[in-house]
Amino acid sequence: CVKNSKPELILVEGQSSLQNPSGPSGSEFILSGNATGVILVHPLGRKFFVDLEEFEYPIPELEDEVKLIESYGAKVIGIGLNEENASLEELREFQKITENNLNIPVILPLTDGVANFANYIKENILV
Repeated sequence: CVKNSKPELILVEGQSSLQNPSGPSGSEFILSGNATGVILVHPLGRKFFVDLEEFEYPIPELEDEVKLIESYGAKVIGIGLNEENASLEELREFQKITENNLNIPVILPLTDGVANFANYIKENILV
């Protein structure tokens, strides 16, 4: 596919946190797909992994997950915030702080859509 069509961009949908103990995670997509960029979804309002609440296995801090992704050779190019169990005020505050700290787009995809990601990719990746 890549040899014949020479795409400018390939989007690969991944699953789960790299640190999710319930099974395979996105590391195989990053490595086998030779991904150079990752859009990470972070569940701000969730304390524990889904279906592992009884074990109290905590969701990693965003910064730790970003560092882990980068250790696989990919750059985090955007953060999507899972809006479950968080107020709009909490989400907006986290969005503002995180955008300033990481200098990448942070969006609420269900509330705002994904146009900021598309524009960032056009202006910074597909150049």
